Amino acid sequence: MLFPSGRSLAVLVAAVLVLLASMYLIESPVLRHTHGSLLFPMDDAFVNLTVARNLAFYQVWGLSKYAFQSASSSLLYPLALAPVFFIAGAHLLVPLVVNFLAAAYFLLVLQKLLIQKGVSPMTQLLVLVGVLALTLLPLLVVSGMEYVLQLLFVFLFMVALTEALAAGSTPLPRAVYIYGLLAVAARYEDIMIILLACVLLGILRGWRPAARLALLSVSPVLLFGCISLAKGSYFLPNTLLLGPYPAYGLAPAIIALVAAAVLLIRYRGSPQPQKSLPRLSLSLLILLAIPFGARNLGDLS
Repeated sequence: MLFPSGRSLAVLVAAVLVLLASMYLIESPVLRHTHGSLLFPMDDAFVNLTVARNLAFYQVWGLSKYAFQSASSSLLYPLALAPVFFIAGAHLLVPLVVNFLAAAYFLLVLQKLLIQKGVSPMTQLLVLVGVLALTLLPLLVVSGMEYVLQLLFVFLFMVALTEALAAGSTPLPRAVYIYGLLAVAARYEDIMIILLACVLLGILRGWRPAARLALLSVSPVLLFGCISLAKGSYFLPNTLLLGPYPAYGLAPAIIALVAAAVLLIRYRGSPQPQKSLPRLSLSLLILLAIPFGARNLGDLS
């Protein structure tokens, strides 16, 4: 079943309408001040759009159509925008549509998980609206950045890995590797989440499958870095090398990673690790959402 039915479908529609209403409240003052012209709050958004446009029309990854440049903060986002640009043209509305569709799909996947857990429709609505607020999802959609894709694939990765570990699947399902790869391709910093997941996998299944997951997940970064070096550019994108992360994003991230490592160490000594796995996964998800939200609030405010 692609979509829920009955009251659950009404909950999904309500959550999407809340998302749309929030986007309108954010964008309407901007459109009034710009006389109807779309703008994005961060310069990096226009870097991604320029790379996607040049990739679509000139088959060149860079800020100019003449030479390769390792410029975009995401490998996946320009690749997602380029086909749409090629078909519909390089309009500023395209990132908003792509981000909105990704956000709506994220809400759908989250609701399906809640339905599987037997959560009532009213509680589903409260959770979905709460997630909209916690992740600042409306702001992420209008940012013109890859944040929505990052949120979607990190969530799908954690759900797939948790379900595989709880079910005792051997080897891991292919979806775990695909979502891990897409999460890192969406945003380089997701490597830290993959490393935490590999530690958890190493504790439960051994370090060989953990190393396989780590290698496959970071393969886009390694491949693109080698191509970039061969083209005479840097291994990492220029946007990651220009300056350090701000304190409002870096400090919560360090605290969250330390707390997550402590949880994993305590989990290793648990007498019944399988039973405590869902609580551990939820705790890790909440911890990692804190720096995610802090960074986005600081960047987009």
